[in-house]
Amino acid sequence: MSALDEYLDRLGHEIQASPEETAEVLREIRSHVELAVYEMEQDNGDRVACLDRALGRFGTAEQIGRQLRQVHGRSTWWEAGLAALPLLLFGYLFSAVRAPTWIAPVALAAATAVAWRTGWPLWWWAWLGWLPCVIPGAPGGLVWGAVMYVVILLLVSRRDWLEATLAIYPLPTAWAFGRAVLVSNEVRNVGWSATALSMLSLGMALVWAVLLVRMLRTPSSSKGHSDGAPSGMARVGKVLEGQLVVFLLNGLTIVVARLWPTYPQPYPFTWRHFLIFTLPYALYKGLPFLLFFALTSLPAVLALVQKRVRRQPPSSPVWGS
Repeated sequence: MSALDEYLDRLGHEIQASPEETAEVLREIRSHVELAVYEMEQDNGDRVACLDRALGRFGTAEQIGRQLRQVHGRSTWWEAGLAALPLLLFGYLFSAVRAPTWIAPVALAAATAVAWRTGWPLWWWAWLGWLPCVIPGAPGGLVWGAVMYVVILLLVSRRDWLEATLAIYPLPTAWAFGRAVLVSNEVRNVGWSATALSMLSLGMALVWAVLLVRMLRTPSSSKGHSDGAPSGMARVGKVLEGQLVVFLLNGLTIVVARLWPTYPQPYPFTWRHFLIFTLPYALYKGLPFLLFFALTSLPAVLALVQKRVRRQPPSSPVWGS
């Protein structure tokens, strides 16, 4: 096996895409490398030396594979776990009664240092989104959260849509749930203990972490176009499904609080009362979360539009060309 074949074999393992899509990507890379070798051979006839130089300029299989996996393949379990880790970590810190305030910024700084040394991998963007939550003295209002995540979205708008999604993913979790649902009149008046609220927060964080891992472990597409270009639709669909689940869980929490026996104005449960009063009220209370749902889903929606309008796989940038 030649050095180029060994390189492509390692690269194919790193991409983690479907066999058809992997073969198409490797054929394209092979053609680029062979063209570079051919041009170098015009000055230096040693093909082996030219091949080594061309592969060195192209980058290691691990580096290139990680970049291609974000568009064509799926994240490894390790990458998905690192992306979901801040949901569990910050979910615990924000729900704990006596958690030290310095843990969150230190954890974010440590993750950023590791990401800087490893070339800003995909999982780091999921950590970046927690920056507004750990800024010392930052206000806790919903307007502050919306503005901060609009700023983050603008900063990463020229990046891959998946990175932008990860960067604003804490918006419907930490802000919409932790700083809106848990402090709503319904949840505060129902009389749940601090331990119960902490367990509820951790449970929600676990659900969101599972949804995030599910999305990252989804291949970008199960099938490609006839010309070999990946559609990227599968992962976009999982993103939108996950955001919809998060949105519905916010409203469901308010519904449950309204129906809880210890609510100050309890009533016997009937489907008529539920459909006429409780459910519309929960939808009304959930209107602010609709903004967060739309904002967090924006990169995936734009990627979907990009694919439909431009007939190309949804990749980078989030908008523009």
